[in-house]
Order: sequence, then C-alpha cells, then structure tokens
Amino acid sequence: MTREPLTIVVELRVLTEASVWLVRPSTYLRLPRTEGPRAPIYDTDGAARDGVWHQHEGVWLLEGDGVRMLNVLPAGRPPGSRGLYSGPIERVAGR
Repeated sequence: MTREPLTIVVELRVLTEASVWLVRPSTYLRLPRTEGPRAPIYDTDGAARDGVWHQHEGVWLLEGDGVRMLNVLPAGRPPGSRGLYSGPIERVAGR
C-alpha cells in the first residue's frame, strides 16, 4: 500500500462505509454515517471521539489493491505513532 501526504487547502468531506470525515488544514472531525452510538474503540487520548474537532499533524492517502483510505495523525501523538485510519473511501468532496 502506498502512503502519500495530502496538502489540505479546502475542507474535505470524506465518506466511508461507517463514517463521514471532515478534514481541514489543521483539524478533523469524524461522525458516524448513521445516527446512533457506535461501539467504543480503544482510544486513550480521545482522538477518535465522534463529533469533536481535533487538531492533526498530518493527513496521508493510503492506496493499494483498488482501496483508498485516510491516515490522520492527531496532534500530540508520540514519535512513531500511526494515527487513525479511515475505512475504505467511497467518495471525496471539497469545499
């Protein structure tokens, strides 16, 4: 899978099977695609909490075998951290 850094200049709206990600030059917001609570995930610093704007240190596009995903590195993560991965991207729009 290739990993390419993204330069965000407009707000991106990224739709995956289970989420809607809004990604701005220095922040991101993740929302469930359908209303209702999700099963909790292991997240010690709250960076994956839905409905909250979080600072990020970078966003990458992962591509391989016909699948595209986002990799977002929340601000404040220790060196070598992998960050958060979206599910496979279905659609991207910018505004």
